[in-house]
This record gives sequence, structure tokens and C-alpha cells, in this order.
Amino acid sequence: MDAVPLELRDALASGQCIAFLGAGFSMPDVPGWLPLLKTISDQLPADRHALRDAVHARMPPPEGDARWATYVPPNALELEAIAESLRDAFTPSTFLKMVGDALPPTAIKTRQRLEALQNLPFKGVVTTNFDRFLDGSPPGAGGFRNLFLLGGQHALHNVAEGRKFRPERVLKLHGDAQKPVHNPIVFSRRQYRARVHGEAPYTAFLKVLLATHPVLFLGVSFTDAYLNELRSEILSWMPTTEKGHYTERPRWWAVMPDLTPVMAKFFDEHECIKTISYATTDGGRGHGKFDLWMSELVRVCSPEAGVARLVAQWNSPTEPHRGARILWVDDHHTNNERLITALRAEKVHLALAPGVPEALEHLDSEPPYDLIVTKWGRGPSHDPMHNIYFDPLVRGLHERTHPPVLVFASGHDAARRRYYVRQRGGLDYVHEWQDLFRWFHELFESEDKRRERWGYSRQDPSVTG
Repeated sequence: MDAVPLELRDALASGQCIAFLGAGFSMPDVPGWLPLLKTISDQLPADRHALRDAVHARMPPPEGDARWATYVPPNALELEAIAESLRDAFTPSTFLKMVGDALPPTAIKTRQRLEALQNLPFKGVVTTNFDRFLDGSPPGAGGFRNLFLLGGQHALHNVAEGRKFRPERVLKLHGDAQKPVHNPIVFSRRQYRARVHGEAPYTAFLKVLLATHPVLFLGVSFTDAYLNELRSEILSWMPTTEKGHYTERPRWWAVMPDLTPVMAKFFDEHECIKTISYATTDGGRGHGKFDLWMSELVRVCSPEAGVARLVAQWNSPTEPHRGARILWVDDHHTNNERLITALRAEKVHLALAPGVPEALEHLDSEPPYDLIVTKWGRGPSHDPMHNIYFDPLVRGLHERTHPPVLVFASGHDAARRRYYVRQRGGLDYVHEWQDLFRWFHELFESEDKRRERWGYSRQDPSVTG
């Protein structure tokens, strides 16, 4: 299994990377094309038995059947021909409803893959899948505009709210089985042709997106003639040497199964796609190593991993060679576990205190800390400002030299609590992960990195407020 390329890590950290999902991403939970077509053919009227029998005849024989020795599965063109014949046998609305009904409403494996995606700072998701697993927007002015404008200069702006993608950051190019009226399913060759050649904004958007953004293709086989045509046009714009080698190239990566060195070289040199290969099992049907690679991608590219690396590289401005020291005050760390694990993996000095007395003991008995993160701890009073963590902690710190105190808690009455915390000398009250991460960057990002990323440093007198 190939490692995560450094260039891909940088692309994700830039906040501009797009995830492009193909059919293989949902493959463990969605019926393949042939079983899907068989399910639809079973609903043909009696007078169309010849078409139904033709579809059944192309199904693979049972496991262990001697006919496996001579069975040749239908190729993509034959599957398209069967799909067109079935579509012609029903009214368009009936056919598309059958397709939607054949797709499962929920799926364990695909949900796990989506959870991995939602823990990565992609600017957005583009998918040709029309299954029910991911809510998104139809192709059109609104969806196109959202993908270009949402997200910011930094990967932290892309942290999914509540670890779920907002629909406006997901573009479903080929329809949506959940919303067939709002975003009709594109299933037949005729529909693909109409979309690619008859909808100029659609093709213009995809060309600009693919040409200007880093893209990670997941579950894409590159057998889609229409997608390949768009990619080919982009490559035709790229300058080459006399021998045809590209001197400039788009930033594309693809995770693909069982690639030979020859195929990897072909994709790299002729298609400008850096490939990440994994080995399948069970005769090409087992894709567990794809999921292992996705887990590794989350481990090294999640916002938590980025924040942990940033903190680990920080040195105290007053004590050279002393790294960051963080005190986290909370009696229930389940919600914080992902970030805590990442910080510890980078060997950041992190002390966990279940309550205020334990926190004060840490401050009295150990070297200086650089940040205190604490929960709010709503008290028994009906007053929303009453708390059992922040106020006692501030009172205990009154006679001490102490680091900034950042409250990370729920969004209940957040605006009033933020004002309350700041009035009492606290750094801030935050309730979203991206805001917590942003403060870590503010406190621990080096001046060189800050200037490189944002164009200014904390000491820049031209920057105000």
C-alpha cells in the first residue's frame, strides 16, 4: 500500500483540495451495474421476456459452478446497451424510480468512508454517484458558485460542521436518488451526452475546477468517456517538451487498485495523474486496503494532525528549546479524544486535569504552561452564566502568572458567554472545532509560517484589529 504523498498533504493543508468520488467509493454497499440492471429487468412486463432473459443470461454463474471457466463478464459498452434497452422499456420517470428504489438508504462501509472524508479538510466534494449516502446540490449556478467561493485560505476553514458536510459543499453531477425531481438521475448514454455537450456551464465549470484545484479521485476508474474527454481537453492546454513530456501539469491524484508499474507510469506521464495503489483480495473483490489507506490519510492530514504537528514544532520565545506545554481541564475527554491522541502522537507535553483543584496543582508543581483549555461546566443555577469550571479556575489563577485560558464548550448562549469570558480575562469562548484549531494556530504558528500563509506577522504594524 502506497504512502500518502507529501504533495497531497500540502494540497489538503492549502484548503483548496477537492475530493472527486466515483462509483468505486460506494461499491461495498451499492449493487454493481449488472445486479442493478437485473433487478430492474425483473420488473419488465410479460411481453418483454426476451430482454429479461438476455439480462439474466449475462449474470455470473453461482460460486463453484463449472461455467465459471468460460464466463466472460459484460464490458462497459454492453452494460450501457442493456441500460438503454431497459430505459426504453419503461417511461423515464418509472425507470428512474426503479433505479432509486434499488439503492439502499443506508450503508455501513460507505458511511465509514464518508466519516473519514468528513475528518479531512477538503474544500468540497464532487461526485458522479447518485446514491442516497451523501446529501448534495445539483449542478447549476448555485452549486458551482458554492464550490468556488466556500472555504478559505486555510484548511481550518473547511472543517466539516459537526463532522458532516454541508450539502452546499457537495456537488452531485449525475443526479440524486433522494431528490430525483430536484436533481434527476443521469443514467443513459443519451443523458450523459446531453449534459456534456448540451450544457455549456456544466462543462465550463468542470474544466475550470479540474484545471485550477488539486483533486483527489477516489473510486474513479477513468473508464467514463465523458470525464476523460474533459480531462483530455485540459491536458491539451498544458505545455510539453519536444518529446511530449508535460512541463506543467494539473495537481491530480487517484487511489486505484492493483496497479502495475506500467499502468502507474502511464497515468503519471500521459494522464498527469499521480496514483496511489493498493492490493485487492478475494479475486479483486476485497478492498479493505483502500479503507486502511483512508485511515492513514486521516491520521496524517486531518486538522487535528496538522494542529498537533504545528504545536510540536513550536519553541518558547523566552526559553529556547522548550516545546509547548498545554493543560486541558475537563472531566470527560471523549469529545476531545481525537485531538488529544494527535497531540500525544507528536509527543506534545499535554496534562489532563479532571477538575479545577487538579489543574491548579499542575500549575503549582510543574514548569510553565503555554495554554489552558477548559470546559465551561454549567452549574445547577438557571443563570446561563453560572459555571463550575471557568470562574473557579480564574479565581484560582488570580495570584499566579498564568497562560491564556481558552474555553471550549457547547454553543448554548455562546455570544453572551464569549463576552463574559473576555470581560474576565479569558482568551475566548469557542464551541466549533475550526475555531479551537484557529486559536491553536494563532498561538503556536511561527512568524515565518504566518507570513508565508497570510502575508503578515503579529509584529507587522500595518495590521490592525
